[in-house]
Amino acid sequence: MRASAPLLLMALLWWSSSRSPTPGPASDWRSFLHNGAHVVAYAGLAASLWLWAWRRQQTRSRLAAVIAVSVAGAYGMIDELHQSYVPGRVASVSDWLTDCCGALLACSWLRWRIGGETDCAAGIPWLLMAALLCVALATWGPW
Repeated sequence: MRASAPLLLMALLWWSSSRSPTPGPASDWRSFLHNGAHVVAYAGLAASLWLWAWRRQQTRSRLAAVIAVSVAGAYGMIDELHQSYVPGRVASVSDWLTDCCGALLACSWLRWRIGGETDCAAGIPWLLMAALLCVALATWGPW
């Protein structure tokens, strides 16, 4: 069951990025929330990957994080390329960076809270600021 969670999340992300945006009034707030959802979605994906890798063969917390962030980041890149073929969607470097920040945040938190690596807690505020910066760039930036 645990191994199916990342696959189900990937399928859900693929399906949602396959849909053209709903027409409506342009709003910076709506755009900011949409771009912020990337952090949440890819944090969820990375968390499910981390939990799967960490439980499997008692993988070390750091190795589980490397696996989770690498897979989530690669999937984010593939999904951004996929979006470039969907009418009304664009591929964005800042969206991909936002995906990666979400994955890093989740893995840092899990390493701290479940893996017992207290040094990971110090990086969480910095990762939050980086995620907010990436969301802002995705919302208002040129790329």
